[in-house]
Amino acid sequence: MKKLYFITRTIPEENSGGGIVRRGSVECLRKEGYDVIIVAPSSVSDISEDRILVKDFSSDFQYKYNLLLSRFGLKSDYLQEWAKKAYETLLPIVNKDDIVLATSGGEMGALILAADLKKSIGCKVVYNLHDPISYTHLQGKYSTPSTFYVHPRDKKEKELFGCADKIVTSSQFYANWLKEKYPEFEDKFLCHHFGYIQKIGNPQLSLLHHDRINVVYGGAMGKLQSPEILIQVAGRFKDIQFTYVGNVPFIVPESASNVKVLPKMPYTDFVDYLVKNADIGFFSLTGHIAKWCVPSKLYEYINSGIPMLACIEGDARNIIKENDFGEVCDYSVDGISDGLRKLLAGNRLEIVKNNILDNRLSWYMESTITELIQSFD
Repeated sequence: MKKLYFITRTIPEENSGGGIVRRGSVECLRKEGYDVIIVAPSSVSDISEDRILVKDFSSDFQYKYNLLLSRFGLKSDYLQEWAKKAYETLLPIVNKDDIVLATSGGEMGALILAADLKKSIGCKVVYNLHDPISYTHLQGKYSTPSTFYVHPRDKKEKELFGCADKIVTSSQFYANWLKEKYPEFEDKFLCHHFGYIQKIGNPQLSLLHHDRINVVYGGAMGKLQSPEILIQVAGRFKDIQFTYVGNVPFIVPESASNVKVLPKMPYTDFVDYLVKNADIGFFSLTGHIAKWCVPSKLYEYINSGIPMLACIEGDARNIIKENDFGEVCDYSVDGISDGLRKLLAGNRLEIVKNNILDNRLSWYMESTITELIQSFD
């Protein structure tokens, strides 16, 4: 059985978006016959058969301090000290024939650890970039918006990329840009659309089984998503229900009688809610970062058999349009309203839903994991 060290900032048991995706990857890799050992920072150190938790000795204050130092280029990453400590723990354990898979949601800590192991041991190293590396340049703009000075990390990014055998991105758009940015590493980059992690049983239930159409948005509601625009759209469609699921940071006026707010739900409960109650799934990603990422919301809606109304760019836009999984529109009240009208015209909603149901199994992580496994060859 091939041994694979899965380095991650987010422990797979966590119920955050990153934790859910990483848990799915670990489970699928184990089903494919890999002996997966999770390596992650933790409040306490713990070594067992299937995991190596290395204490991150940063308090909340130290974490913020390290983050600040990394922004000014005085540290490579806020996890730099953790990576050094984890390296000392792993060096006597990892063998040349092992695979080191380092995941990243923008941070460099896992990549630094993997690169150091590569230099010392010569093991196979694969980076799995769920998001672009923070504070690097993407077409002339920072990958992460910042209100104050940030030291660019492109030089460190290039150094780390030189140590990897393969670099897997979550979007083809990002992979193509990295090939253009670093042509000397062109053969290293490939895309893995990770898909949904837990197949649900009967998504057919969710089409028009209640009194009126229900447009649902659930999940993060920060500046990058900005889903509050639906409140203005709801004012134009009084006969349609609009539902937010999660911690809503904005005010829903009393006059918006067709807008409902439900509390945050565990992942499985949210998917169950979608199947039983949603007719259309809305999601949005705004700003420069929109074209570089594929939101996990897209995969959740495919899994649930939910037609999509999306303000998105890049791969997510292409996936929806090429497979006819819904309508892609501009992030504006007029744009979203027009997209919603198109979905509601004639039997369009039913056609889109059937397209999703016919193709949903190909987006199941147990199917898509083969893209990631190819990077180990």
